[in-house]
Amino acid sequence: MSIIVTILSVGCLLITGAILAAGLLLVGRHGPDEPSVRYAVVAGVAEVGGSAMYLVWLNIGGVAALTAANALLVLGPVMVVIAFHSLRPTSGGRVCVMIASASVVFVAVASLLMTAHAASLVRVAAFAVVCTCAVVTVVRSPEAKLRPIRLIAIGSGAYGLYCAVRTPVLLAVGPEAWLGGGVFSDPAAVVVGAAAVTAITTGTLWYWIGLYRRAHRAFARRASALVVVDTAAAEGGRRHPRVRELVSEVREAALAVDPGALPVDGGSGLSEPSAAAALVETLRVDHGWTAAELALLRLLDPPRSHPPGAGRPSAPGS
Repeated sequence: MSIIVTILSVGCLLITGAILAAGLLLVGRHGPDEPSVRYAVVAGVAEVGGSAMYLVWLNIGGVAALTAANALLVLGPVMVVIAFHSLRPTSGGRVCVMIASASVVFVAVASLLMTAHAASLVRVAAFAVVCTCAVVTVVRSPEAKLRPIRLIAIGSGAYGLYCAVRTPVLLAVGPEAWLGGGVFSDPAAVVVGAAAVTAITTGTLWYWIGLYRRAHRAFARRASALVVVDTAAAEGGRRHPRVRELVSEVREAALAVDPGALPVDGGSGLSEPSAAAALVETLRVDHGWTAAELALLRLLDPPRSHPPGAGRPSAPGS
């Protein structure tokens, strides 16, 4: 059983760590900053912390480590409930938040007072309750029709249903059911949990990328002028590492010459068009851009005045 828990803990650390890292990159200084996104980041922190505490419990032991591990792992999906409730606060959503939050307290108390086996059984039951609450809040959110949100609901619902069926089976059969080869054993639970986490991870990152792109489009509409890298003309295209580096340097230089600059797709939006010449000079002197790289820059009007992609395809320093 310890090997199974170790595999599960390390897997959760890697997967939730990836979610957290991607979330922090996407919702940084100029990314989307909705309350729901911040709650989702907290969920990632809780899952990483819970998985780490499981490793501590396996190697060192102690009731405190087990209690922290169980509580933090259940807290992760609870934050998902809170995140979606924040999109559309309702009385039903508040009930789901209260039930899910109470589940964390119940799991913590059970971990302190019961054996490790009994506490694990309580944790499985709590997952069933919290995942059900998550599905309710997800489907009632204003963005429930989006495909990434549906994927999150499917992942949460599938794992919640599995835990709901697994709980009475484990209770009836006893400890031997945990280590057997059946569909409700620990090895099978690892597979089901990994599939659910993968679905939720994919949906979360998919949703965050959409938020990030919408934020950049909003920044573009607020700008007075856009300075972007012509990725189509660049060697290697948009996905080339050097092209991504050029875009990053444009944004960095834009902030240096224009504190009101905001990132947009492919470059930066300036609060004053007159800052374009200073931006070009900063790129040439401070970032060492060559004449060929400077020739890739384009000065465009913001999309509120022209269709996307329209504007003056001229070098901003000309």
